[in-house]
Amino acid sequence: MKELILFRGMPGSDLIPTASLLCEQVHIVGDDIESREHDLEKVNFAMSLGRRVVSVAGSFVDQSDMQDYFDLAAFHGYTVHTVVVENRSGVETPHGKTQGFMQWLLDAFEVIL
Repeated sequence: MKELILFRGMPGSDLIPTASLLCEQVHIVGDDIESREHDLEKVNFAMSLGRRVVSVAGSFVDQSDMQDYFDLAAFHGYTVHTVVVENRSGVETPHGKTQGFMQWLLDAFEVIL
């Protein structure tokens, strides 16, 4: 069985360290379109090699942010899991993000139970 794990959460939630604890290799999605396209290429390549587990860490605010990964998973026959990582560190504006940007992310962040 092949698995795609999407680690998602707000900046400052330690997405990368958490994903790295659980997965051997983690693809990190940047904030800009060029970075996302490059990451999709890397994920597609890993899936084409038939890696058993492919993991990706990024904000993934809503369904549309994850859709390209869902499509790749379906094409390559991967089951998708999403893991929401909470920000419990107490950092209010991590990674130089403005409070306004963080509030926008918080308001837009979608969780489907």
